[in-house]
Amino acid sequence: MMDKRIQREYEKRNAILNFFLRAIFGFLVPFVVINGLIYFLYTAHPEINLVGDEPKASSDPNSKAIITFTVDCPIPLSGVVVSLLDDDDSSIRTPIPYSKLGDEYTVEVTKNGSYEILVSAINKSLSKKITLVETLDNIPPTIDMESVILQANAITLKIEDNQSGINYDELYAIDDSGKKENPQFLDESSGTVSFRFEDTSSLTIHLEDMSGNSFDTIINKP
Repeated sequence: MMDKRIQREYEKRNAILNFFLRAIFGFLVPFVVINGLIYFLYTAHPEINLVGDEPKASSDPNSKAIITFTVDCPIPLSGVVVSLLDDDDSSIRTPIPYSKLGDEYTVEVTKNGSYEILVSAINKSLSKKITLVETLDNIPPTIDMESVILQANAITLKIEDNQSGINYDELYAIDDSGKKENPQFLDESSGTVSFRFEDTSSLTIHLEDMSGNSFDTIINKP
């Protein structure tokens, strides 16, 4: 009789234990896992990482800079947009193309300014980063007008460019008849150049730097 009572107590305790185990592993654990996964998916967001401290100079002879970045995100992305912000109104954005190789995104830019990188994930979370490009050579070379020396048949002057440098292959003058004149004298170390200045009342001096920025000015004979 005693053995049966002990057995019933044992079976009762096992039934209670099995009930709790089924409740824990059949409901509580899946509930925690599923809700944890939902919370993770809801709160996950992309992280933008710029490669390098500032945009790198491009090897392209034209004036370009390269912005490189990666995106860390535990869930798939739904979009990546790179835009140039308007200097006067930052709400105006001009989208620009990018390329992707492996984990790295690369953007070639040809203008100084603020560039916005906007990344969205499938859970509609957004991440934004703005990087400033201010190293591009968008300024043409100049003539030091105080250095201009007019002679009877020639003109001597100094030319300057503080960024990419003068493209001396594109240095010439055009007289008032449209004839092209190459320099009679050129010292690249000082930027001093002389042109023939006779049989014409004016010369149009053409300057160009290594980034393709050009400058033309007309000098009239007194």
